Amino acid sequence: MRTKVLLAGLLALMLLVSCATTEGGEVSKKTECNILFIGNSFTYGNNLPWLFSNICESYGYKKVTADSVMVGSYTLEMFCDPENKYCKQIDEKLANNSYDIVIIQEQSIRPINSYGKFRDAAAILTEKARANGARVLLYETWGYAEGFPDLKYNNWTTAQMEYMLADAYKRVAEELGVEVVYCGMVMLDMYEKDREMPLYNKDLKHSGWGGSYLVALTFFNYIFHADTTKVPYKPNALTEEQAETLKNEVMTYFSVPVSWPST
Repeated sequence: MRTKVLLAGLLALMLLVSCATTEGGEVSKKTECNILFIGNSFTYGNNLPWLFSNICESYGYKKVTADSVMVGSYTLEMFCDPENKYCKQIDEKLANNSYDIVIIQEQSIRPINSYGKFRDAAAILTEKARANGARVLLYETWGYAEGFPDLKYNNWTTAQMEYMLADAYKRVAEELGVEVVYCGMVMLDMYEKDREMPLYNKDLKHSGWGGSYLVALTFFNYIFHADTTKVPYKPNALTEEQAETLKNEVMTYFSVPVSWPST
C-alpha cells in the first residue's frame, strides 16, 4: 500500500503565515511578499524561484518577489562560512532587503549522513533570517529515484531515503522552532502513483520539469493557501495533462492527514 506522510498539526501550521490572509484563509493577492531562496542545484535546477514567481504572477499575486542565493553542490555549512563569497552574499542581501520568508535547502543526502552539521548550519541561517524579521521554511527534498547508485550502495529504496530525510528535517525544525515544507514527500507520493511522470532528471537525482513544477506548486500552496488546481501557468516542457495531474496532486496530498511512518 502506498504510504503518505502529513505531520500532525501540519495543516494548522499552514495557517500561520506572515503575510495577511483573507477570511477564507487564502493570502490576499494585494499582499507584498518578499522571499529569499538559499540552496544548491535542487533549488536552481529548472530555476525553482523563477517557476515559483511565474505561478504566483499567473494566479494574481503580482507583488511577490523571489530572490535567491544558489550554488551547485553547496551545503548549508558552506553558506555559513564567513570567508565564503556566497555567505557574504547572503549577509549582504539580508542587510539590504526586508524578507518575509527565507527558504533553506540542505545538500540532498547531508541531513541523513551529517545531521549535526545540518542542524548547526540551519541554526546559523535561521538566526540570520530572524534578525531580518523573516519567517524560516526548511525545504525538505526528495529521495533519489530507483536506479541511482547511492541507493544500491546504502541498500535503500527511494521511499526509505525519503523517510529519513523527512525525519531529519522534522527534528531540526522542532529544535529550531521553524517550519518544514515537505516537498520530498509530495514527490514520493506522486512517484509511487506514476513512474512515467517526469519528476526526475535523467540522472535520477535532480528534479525534472515535473518535479520542479510540483515543488514550486507545493511552496505556493503552503505559503499562500491557494488552490493549485486553479494555477494558469505551466512550464512548456509539460503537457496540459501532466500539469493538471501535478496541480491536483498538491491539493490531494495535503487534504488527508495520515500517520508519520517509522524509518
